[in-house]
Amino acid sequence: MRRRMSMTTKDEVYLVLDGLIGTTHDRILYTYMYQQGWEPLYSILAEIHKYTTLPTRTERQTHAEYMVETFLVHPDAVVVAHLHLTDDECFQSVVQAVVDAVADKTCTLDMWSSLDGRLKRALDWSGFFKSDMFGDLCNAIRERHPMTLHDVLGDCDATRIRYLELYLREFHHPGGVSNLLFWVDVQTTFLPLVTTQPASSSSSFSMARFEEIQVTVRRLFNAYLADNPSGGTATAVPDDTKKDVLARILLYQGEPFSPPRYATLFKAAQDHVWRWLASKIMPNFQNSMLYIQWMVEVERVLADPHLHRAYESVASPSSPHQPLKGTLVLPLPYASNRLPSSSKPHPH
Repeated sequence: MRRRMSMTTKDEVYLVLDGLIGTTHDRILYTYMYQQGWEPLYSILAEIHKYTTLPTRTERQTHAEYMVETFLVHPDAVVVAHLHLTDDECFQSVVQAVVDAVADKTCTLDMWSSLDGRLKRALDWSGFFKSDMFGDLCNAIRERHPMTLHDVLGDCDATRIRYLELYLREFHHPGGVSNLLFWVDVQTTFLPLVTTQPASSSSSFSMARFEEIQVTVRRLFNAYLADNPSGGTATAVPDDTKKDVLARILLYQGEPFSPPRYATLFKAAQDHVWRWLASKIMPNFQNSMLYIQWMVEVERVLADPHLHRAYESVASPSSPHQPLKGTLVLPLPYASNRLPSSSKPHPH
């Protein structure tokens, strides 16, 4: 249950749930932990999470003093058991640094992270993934955030697109991914070239800008709309549309440059991809575990604005996703990547 896999593999997916503590979904997690006899663990983990969200040093100091008195002076046997102490350890030695920091009033934001991570690593969630409560949790998360395709692609935010891209890589032919990459590529590399005015006072486009546009047009067509032996062709774009784009490229090369005309060069092809994503992909993506993982990250970031900068640093599609320190990480078996169709929404 503790294997780490890259976001580019399909062996397992990480679901990070710290952002759900204290929300309407939290009671589902609490109910399961209570049934397992983990209520003392839930209590201390919830208080640690609360500590990390407090805005001032004074508030954190006061809360830390409460936590030491409540959980560390007379520790619960369940908490001690889940620390899996070695022969060279005792409970006091594990928590002494925290106790000293509280006594010296030198509390830091991350001083609970070692204890927090150690307790979370000891929890076995395999039974939760097999229970109806897991389906209830996923449906509750989905209903709380009914995202549309516009929410995913609207501003071409890589941190949002990466989950849809991974879903396409896992469940569709490579051409499915190429459809998405084509749409995003046009939006982010081609349209800014033909719609952004030059920085100079002149309203005319420079020859260098024109040549850059021509290079970009050829690259986009060859990569996504031409017959591509490597399988990178955008399969949602019909052949007639591809031929029309090619004909317009050849036509525009012999005419005076017109930014408005160039701006519509790939529009019809993009429209085909958008309709394909909206009708064929998005409904199934919303029922996948990758969608749930995305929504959990949304909740986590919304719950703590301070996570925005850290979130952006780990959410780049060029590198595997790394869960933030102190988060509750639940590895999900690949077999659970689709929710059971019989799962019913959890009543609020």
